[in-house]
Amino acid sequence: MAISPQTDFAEAHRRHWRDAELLYRCERWGNADHLFGFSAECGLKAVMVRLGMMALDEHGKPEQKYSKHFPNLWGEFSQFAEGRLKARDLRLLPQGKPFSDWLVAYRYSRIGFTDRQSVDRHRNVASKILQMVEEATIDAGS
Repeated sequence: MAISPQTDFAEAHRRHWRDAELLYRCERWGNADHLFGFSAECGLKAVMVRLGMMALDEHGKPEQKYSKHFPNLWGEFSQFAEGRLKARDLRLLPQGKPFSDWLVAYRYSRIGFTDRQSVDRHRNVASKILQMVEEATIDAGS
């Protein structure tokens, strides 16, 4: 009998972050970059769930509007965040579209499709989202 996973975006965010950091230290740029993207994505979704602005269905799937990956999710989150997040949380988020060059389809790419500079950029954003998620958790008393 298969076990149905319970959706926990905050935990998924932290797990992807830890694994990305391990790969980063081993200079496995492609998979590290991929997991930094998933970490950031899960972190943004964790914040939206925490604030009650993103509904999940009975299977833990986000509503259709937010059931997407980067770079598309960034625009949805940016619209969501304005007026809903505290100033200290908004200061953590970079301007522009920091994941515009990240695609979920890169999981099928050859070695060498990304470089350390790109990974560092995504890692930096994922780190800021990690801080935002941790502060939101503290604020909520969890």
